[in-house]
Amino acid sequence: MSFSGYTREDLLEELIRLEEEIGRTPTKDEVQQLGKYPLQLYHSEFDSLKDAVKTADLVPVGQLTAMSGVNRALWEAPKDAFPTEISSLYELLDHWVCVECGRTLLSKPEQCGECGCTDFRFVSGGEQE
Repeated sequence: MSFSGYTREDLLEELIRLEEEIGRTPTKDEVQQLGKYPLQLYHSEFDSLKDAVKTADLVPVGQLTAMSGVNRALWEAPKDAFPTEISSLYELLDHWVCVECGRTLLSKPEQCGECGCTDFRFVSGGEQE
């Protein structure tokens, strides 16, 4: 099958179409099985599927585990969003709270970067602290 006449924009639009169909960024296998264009075209036009995904402004596979709802809102939030708006979104995600200073983190660190404490409490997304 010949694929002449496609553009880089066609490839990017196809990635976006697949993302909308699947509900997340497609994997290599999904591009190969469900997409209009073979994976090799993405490699020849963008050097890699990962580069094509970045160019299409999609979230790279594996970058965030649950890419729906609040996680998507955080990812797509304007870079100049007020910190209070973003911190209120964090409360809807599973997170860790430093028992010493109350700092909220999405993953459990070895030590709090704010106060040096090593004791953290897990809070399930949406629960009251």
